[in-house]
Amino acid sequence: MNYISRRTDLVATIALAVIVFCAGYGWAQEDAMVTFQALKPNISLHEPVLIQFVVHNGSPQKIMFDLGFNRKSNFDITVIQPDGVRINVPSLNHEGVGRRGEVSLETDQTYTQVLLLDEWYDFNKIGIYEIQIKLRGSLQTESGTPVLTKLSTKLHIHIEPSNNQQLEQICRELTKTALESPAEKAMEAGEALSYIRDPIAVPFLAEVLKNSPFVKSLAIVGLTRIRDAQSVEVLINALKSRDPELQLLIQRGLHQIENETKDPNLKRRIADALER
Repeated sequence: MNYISRRTDLVATIALAVIVFCAGYGWAQEDAMVTFQALKPNISLHEPVLIQFVVHNGSPQKIMFDLGFNRKSNFDITVIQPDGVRINVPSLNHEGVGRRGEVSLETDQTYTQVLLLDEWYDFNKIGIYEIQIKLRGSLQTESGTPVLTKLSTKLHIHIEPSNNQQLEQICRELTKTALESPAEKAMEAGEALSYIRDPIAVPFLAEVLKNSPFVKSLAIVGLTRIRDAQSVEVLINALKSRDPELQLLIQRGLHQIENETKDPNLKRRIADALER
């Protein structure tokens, strides 16, 4: 009984010391929570790898944090491949037009964002991947006091053998969203579709390239990533577009495929198309 009492007193003393330490060094208590969660921890090869990032402000004060350029560049990601090789993935670049990264949350507000990990890394092998992900920087109160909360986590994603039927259904759903949704959701769907590096995605990317009001450029990028005979034909046919900016993007995509492919027939087909 005395042992339990002394132990309880010791725990209380340590807890009090931690609180005093945090207050003394200007740290707010942990009233905010940051979580990362795999939307599907088991997926087939070439499916988009999606992580849900959530920040909830349970504190009585407004909090602020910075996600970096386009709300993506301040995430640090390390991937341990199925073969055990550790890859420190480079941060996303700051080129082009993107959203500002600063986010603020009032009390009881929650910020949610889905991260497409394929933007950072190509999950092109079957097996179990360990993903270590961290938000760089800190959460702060409006007065600039850092909020003491965990900003990193470790996840596991199991890439299973390809499932063509499932992948086709995912392509169909993303295409529908890209064609029928407002700009922001259409962009998210178009981005995910553009990272499906599989010939199954080609007819869906072709449909987006032809009919999308917002994400034609993403369809071109996706077709360029696949770089097979079918995707090349879609890009060549799209050269007939009367939009000069679109034509330029297609030409760049075809030049990229021409430089990267080892197929002499594909090189010849692209060269002939670009000379016309």
